[in-house]
Amino acid sequence: MKGEAYICDLNFGAHTIPHRAKGVQLRHDSQHLHGLQRNEGNLRGFRMSKFCLAEFRVVSTERTKLAEARVTEEGRPQVIAADRYGRLRLTVREGETGRFMFSLPGYEDQLVEIPCKNQQDVQRVVVMRSK
Repeated sequence: MKGEAYICDLNFGAHTIPHRAKGVQLRHDSQHLHGLQRNEGNLRGFRMSKFCLAEFRVVSTERTKLAEARVTEEGRPQVIAADRYGRLRLTVREGETGRFMFSLPGYEDQLVEIPCKNQQDVQRVVVMRSK
């Protein structure tokens, strides 16, 4: 494998990246941007549409990660839970706007809208206020 990978921590704080490959180096405080083209196509008979990737980090006003945060998307019944770092990854179809409601007991619900244009990736930090 050749090339470099982009790791964005979105203010996640310290983390560990296992290193077991020969000839691989990790550098800190270095930014390299690469584009990724998502094309429409077929995958085992399923039609894939163009989309945007929305990555969220859910924190309190004190910037504490909220691992118990939940999100629902308008028009869909599923409830999605943040991971232990308060992170979520969701998709929005190109040309649409995703409307995501973030909730957590003891905090005010927060609606976040993500318009998807040109298959871009979106990173947002969602700050939730105590009731």
